[in-house]
Amino acid sequence: MKLNSTVMRFFLSLSLIVIFCSSVFSQTINDQIEGKPYLKVFSNFHADLSENNQEYGFELTRAYFGYKAKLGDNFETNVCIDAGTFKNDDGTKLYKIYFKYATLFYRKDKFSAAFGLIGLNHFRVQEKMWGHRYLYKSFLDQYKQSHSADLGLTLQYDINEELSVDATLRNGEGYKNLQTDNTLRLGGGLTYNAKYGLVARLYADYYEKQVQQTMFTGFLGYEKKGMFKVGVEYNYIKNADWISSHIKDGVSVFASYDVTDKVELFGRYDDLNSSCHSDVEDICGLDFNGKYIIGGIQYRAGKNVKIALNHQGKLSEPDGTYRNMVYMNFEYRFN
Repeated sequence: MKLNSTVMRFFLSLSLIVIFCSSVFSQTINDQIEGKPYLKVFSNFHADLSENNQEYGFELTRAYFGYKAKLGDNFETNVCIDAGTFKNDDGTKLYKIYFKYATLFYRKDKFSAAFGLIGLNHFRVQEKMWGHRYLYKSFLDQYKQSHSADLGLTLQYDINEELSVDATLRNGEGYKNLQTDNTLRLGGGLTYNAKYGLVARLYADYYEKQVQQTMFTGFLGYEKKGMFKVGVEYNYIKNADWISSHIKDGVSVFASYDVTDKVELFGRYDDLNSSCHSDVEDICGLDFNGKYIIGGIQYRAGKNVKIALNHQGKLSEPDGTYRNMVYMNFEYRFN
């Protein structure tokens, strides 16, 4: 089908207008953009000293490559690629690359919003206080009870300088599994961040597939800068893994002490529990039960390098076996 001359002139004129406006707009935006790249890498040397499972080796567990930029007065963005290891069915480890964040932020006065592939606030609060993500994740992330990032929307309102409330609507599948279905995960939280070092957060979310799964988490931490920090969190999931009557809960307690401005002692204890009706025990994954012990010493070799010699142990229940791991962990970064 041929276009007549009037239609052709219309599209030509429209194209010229779009090109002109795009050029002017792009120049205006580019003048306002302030951005910087960042990099973060986690690696280790580890040895498994367990009686029947001795192994050792070097490992590169994770690398983040990202860019943060301000897009004018009220908008910012953070795009990050996550390259990490995962286990095949045969136990071998391979690298896989994901988008970890692809977020558009809006901030004005006491209101803020995050849209896209977003980080979740209840992870951010715990991980920041724990401070040793490069050697062990926070509770919900480490034991795969929730996700650290997902596709969705978060709205936050700062009631005052110390207290804020937020609500999140997300796919619920996590950043490694981005397909959509007919369900969304709705959550809300309250965060108290006192100027004198106390941090508290309450969070709950709701997610329905075969059954209604609900999660509750609470966190309390205190930091005296240059001296010590302590934290405790409790997590409870009802109808976990969308299995009716399946309960997963657990507590995580950690502490660290600054011996000098470069040397830190740290420790953590996690207690995990899983229970369900006897008629569905075969699908409940009761191997979730166990106790985890972490302890070690960290050295800050400059602003952007951390090194930690630490022990990581797992006491499995109900068989009582103990896995004894020794790690030398490294974090190196720039931002």
